[in-house]
Amino acid sequence: MADLARRRQAPAGVVFEMIAAADGWPLRVASWPALEDSRGTAILVHGRREFIEKYYETVADLQDRGYAVVTMDWRGQGLSGRLLADRQKGHIASFDTFVADLKYLVRWVKANAPGPYLLVAHSMGGHVVLRYLGEQPADIAAAVVVAPMTGISFGPLPEAVARLLTQTACGLGFAERYAPAQGPYSPAARRAEAELLTSDLDRLEDEIAACAANPDLALGGITYGWLQAALCSIDVLRCAGFAEAISTPVLAITAGRDRVVKNRDTRRFIKRLRQGRLIDIPDARHEIFKERDDQRAWLWAAFDGFTAKVFK
Repeated sequence: MADLARRRQAPAGVVFEMIAAADGWPLRVASWPALEDSRGTAILVHGRREFIEKYYETVADLQDRGYAVVTMDWRGQGLSGRLLADRQKGHIASFDTFVADLKYLVRWVKANAPGPYLLVAHSMGGHVVLRYLGEQPADIAAAVVVAPMTGISFGPLPEAVARLLTQTACGLGFAERYAPAQGPYSPAARRAEAELLTSDLDRLEDEIAACAANPDLALGGITYGWLQAALCSIDVLRCAGFAEAISTPVLAITAGRDRVVKNRDTRRFIKRLRQGRLIDIPDARHEIFKERDDQRAWLWAAFDGFTAKVFK
């Protein structure tokens, strides 16, 4: 029961706030102090369709390591302002908006929490962090990106075909329609995706329990517009010179059984960095933070080894 409480209850000392992004959009933020002498602040950056409540255990893990923690619901997710009248649709017109929101969050963190600052991100969040680091922020000491979205897996469908279908749909005015095989949130649909997400079915239920307690947290599948925006942003990462210009130390942790993002693209990206390191956890699935304890132990061992060198 103690483990369940750690996963599903906010660690002590949490402060929830609604802040206004640079364009006035409402963003929901949660912050926690360090438990003892602070090593700095970990800025925890979510993946697509995720929300603060899903990361309580990760917050506690970071606090155990001496960090204050700040995290945010992306616009269009969690309890931040949604982007369409149908709040179930995962939509964005451009990932530049996500990058701008992360910039704003970092500025907010600098004004409210102690440095140095560490970015810790999952999936789509890892992608946005890499985009952000491409602008050479001097205020970020290091970044850990877990299963980063450097490329999207379309299964047997070639990426070129997925791009053509997406561009055609958006060109025909369907940007706000669900992409193929996407739809509203349901617990049954999330459980059916377990093979893609985690081998720990108890931890999978944490997200479902949070959405049952507050249905406003739930988010469904992506729109054609979201997919086109993601592919355009992936092109930015692939541009010659982009990765090579990043000077911030970066640790990438990949899941060996990931079928959501492309590990091959992550390996290629990390090799281009000035200070990049990659660790693969062979038996893990996409949501490594929500994996079994033995898989999570690999993640945190890699995290601890990396941060010990960065935060001496």
